[in-house]
Amino acid sequence: MSIQVLPLATISYETWLNLWLPYVDGQLEVDSPLHRHSYERLVAGQELRGLVLQEGGAVLGLAHFYLHPSTWALQPACYIQDLYICPQARGRGLARHLIEAVRSEAKAGGAYVLHWNTRADNVAARALYERIAQRSDRVMYLMPLA
Repeated sequence: MSIQVLPLATISYETWLNLWLPYVDGQLEVDSPLHRHSYERLVAGQELRGLVLQEGGAVLGLAHFYLHPSTWALQPACYIQDLYICPQARGRGLARHLIEAVRSEAKAGGAYVLHWNTRADNVAARALYERIAQRSDRVMYLMPLA
């Protein structure tokens, strides 16, 4: 079957939500107004951008990303904030398709680097990332402000 990576705006909110809720996996309330707000921002494509991966008409994955300024280069950087492939479709190289599509978008936007993070225990994803990118020696910290 043919794999297509398309702008997130090509799918409905409900279709996106069916991917988004398993991805956030209980970290956000199911009925949170944040979901619709995020979808609308992704569809607008101004601050946040989104891509979806389809195969045979089924939407199997998503990537959310944004370009941002950097103090390390004159060009912007591109950050993949969310990357998700449906569990039943994993292990087939679909995440790589999405990352390559984001990479193309980042290059077209003038970015000098594409970066992302993943959970330390996400062994399968890390195996892919080790093959296609360089692991940073940085450790990420979060400080909640509310």
